[in-house]
Amino acid sequence: ISVSAFLLNRSSDLLVNSTDRKCRNTFISTLGDKKLKCITQGDIQIATYNLLEKGFSDKYVREGLGILKSCFEIALVNRLVDLNPCVCIAFPNKNEYQSKDVRVLDNWELNLFLQVCKGTYYDEMYQIMISSGMRIGEVGGLQWNDVDFANQVIKIRHSLITDYYKGKKIQKLTTPKTANSYREIPFFGETANLFMSPKKKQDERRRVMGERWRSDGEFGNLVFTTIYGSPINKYVVQNDLNKVVNNMIVLEKLNSDKENRLPRNVEHIHPHALRHTACSIFFMKGMDPVVIQRIMGHANYSTTLGYTHLLEKKRSAEIGKVGNFFENIS
Repeated sequence: ISVSAFLLNRSSDLLVNSTDRKCRNTFISTLGDKKLKCITQGDIQIATYNLLEKGFSDKYVREGLGILKSCFEIALVNRLVDLNPCVCIAFPNKNEYQSKDVRVLDNWELNLFLQVCKGTYYDEMYQIMISSGMRIGEVGGLQWNDVDFANQVIKIRHSLITDYYKGKKIQKLTTPKTANSYREIPFFGETANLFMSPKKKQDERRRVMGERWRSDGEFGNLVFTTIYGSPINKYVVQNDLNKVVNNMIVLEKLNSDKENRLPRNVEHIHPHALRHTACSIFFMKGMDPVVIQRIMGHANYSTTLGYTHLLEKKRSAEIGKVGNFFENIS
């Protein structure tokens, strides 16, 4: 029996929520075709390193490994394996791969992104995400009474949680993840106007949909919804971002043909990349790191300062393009 067949047929109760899907996306997708008895500790160790190299975060891989370990315990009890290969798996120093976890859009990517999104239903939402640094759960849980136009701040008081239990989607509003997550994000120059457009779009969609509008109860006052009135969760945003990236690739090809150059590579964009991009822009704008920490809701100051490493790498790359400073000036 293969790993994936056992986990899907014998341990389905363990694989129903978002945490357990991390196991599907990581170890099962990597080792799923291997026979259960043939999996060794070495296979798990190599898979762990490969997943981290691909850009999966340390936390994501650890949680995937945890559920896989539980599933192998079931296999062990049922005498399908002789030992659990998920024990004593080493994780490398975070500094070896941490930079790969942080996806920041380059200036040309950001400009391309904004061009492609212009005029779309989620245009203003993406701009607000980039200019505020909100987490995707905070975006989904943002209510109109959290947008304080009088004091020009966004109050982070809620977060949208999306999970699956036995195939059924469950969504609820909850409190932010940490005490630092409770915060007020200041409006920047265009923020107030950016909030006006989603309100108009939402009111128009509500009028058109009538009784079919899905936003009610605790979700009745959300700032951002789908065109049907449903809450905006990370899966909705990721699906839309996938379309955006495809359109960016097409536009970059057209631009490169016009400019007689090779097209630049447009990489995958996940929702959290917009938050990372926001933080890097705050630094490039010269904001004080302490202020950035408060805006981002980072629990640790070291997390905020970690972005300076990215900026230094970008700066070094740009300096490298100069070569000899006085060469070819005339």
